[in-house]
Amino acid sequence: MFSESISKKIKGISPFLVMEILEKASALEKEGRKIIHLEVGEPDFDTPECIKKAATEALAKGQTKYTHSMGLIELREAICKSYSQKYGVFIHPDQIIVTSGTSPA
Repeated sequence: MFSESISKKIKGISPFLVMEILEKASALEKEGRKIIHLEVGEPDFDTPECIKKAATEALAKGQTKYTHSMGLIELREAICKSYSQKYGVFIHPDQIIVTSGTSPA
């Protein structure tokens, strides 16, 4: 009875629309259609080598834990510094949020 009630609840959950669109687009691609993917926001090129290297270095240093929900303070501070130098405006790190995409935001 418990598992049946969970199953009914799960069936009532709407799918994440973006993933549903991705699945349909992928199916069309398999049929030979040329698809330009705009649904998930992924670039159409490989990750640049400098980013791969930085990720490898971070893993080697054990930087594998969750960050602050607003993003790394050092990164937010660097963004503030960049805005100050580039645009001459002061922004406090608490005004900056760094996420891995719009869904987590």
